[in-house]
Amino acid sequence: MAENIVAEKCSINELSKRTDAVFEAVTQATRLIHGFTYAYNGWGVLADPAMTRAQLSDARAQIDRALEIVSSTAWPSTDNDWEVLERNHNG
Repeated sequence: MAENIVAEKCSINELSKRTDAVFEAVTQATRLIHGFTYAYNGWGVLADPAMTRAQLSDARAQIDRALEIVSSTAWPSTDNDWEVLERNHNG
């Protein structure tokens, strides 16, 4: 029986590191969004759109980082994937 190539691309340790990296990027994006500040004038119009754009860009960069990691990783998706990973992890 051919083993799923997905399970052979990353070790459990590497998948754990990638999971941590996704979590860190999402956490950073969340902090940036929660700390988002904007200045507006008496007419209710943004007073500093450059600052607003910079803050939003920083948050988006973290989201893009998380998405890139998720998209570029061959995550195990079947029981066979997990069995192969566990067998390789345990030697």
